[in-house]
Amino acid sequence: MRDIIKMIVVLSIISATTGAALSYINNITAKPIAAAEFQYLKEPALKSILPAYDNSLVEDKIEVAIGEGDSAKTITVYPAKKDGKLLAIALETFASSYGGDLGAMVGYDIEKKRLSGVSITTMSDTPGLGTRTKEPKFIDQFKNVPLDVTLALKADGGGIDAVTGASISSRAVCKAVNDAIGIIRDNGDKIISEVK
Repeated sequence: MRDIIKMIVVLSIISATTGAALSYINNITAKPIAAAEFQYLKEPALKSILPAYDNSLVEDKIEVAIGEGDSAKTITVYPAKKDGKLLAIALETFASSYGGDLGAMVGYDIEKKRLSGVSITTMSDTPGLGTRTKEPKFIDQFKNVPLDVTLALKADGGGIDAVTGASISSRAVCKAVNDAIGIIRDNGDKIISEVK
């Protein structure tokens, strides 16, 4: 009986020590990981879809609460400004794709009231097939799209040409962009007023 109690105490001490060490390491590495994620994934995507800006997207980003009740969530909005004037905003949405979640950064030109572009931030789809949704031939179809449309593949009755052999990935991009369009359409005035 003493051996069992001794083993339980030793395992408890090891578990508590390991948990504390992991928590400490997580706290230390959280900021560098977030900075690297922004630098290597989000910033290139933002630069490719937003008009020329002179502000710091990291310093000016804001968290905006949208929706009510069970559908309430918080989104991160990146405002693009030039000489203090708000030109565009960008936000990231996600959809299920062939290899897991697909992240799409969607830019919105405030003056033109149209999408300024879309860039894929995260994807685990098949190289050479699903990953081809990042190529300009596919992704440029989402430029200058107004907010009063629902995007769909031509096979689904819409106007978007799918990537051959990657219809699941192509549909996932459409879903992520449609989600962003819905957020901007329903919450655009609130987002813009909070950014300004």
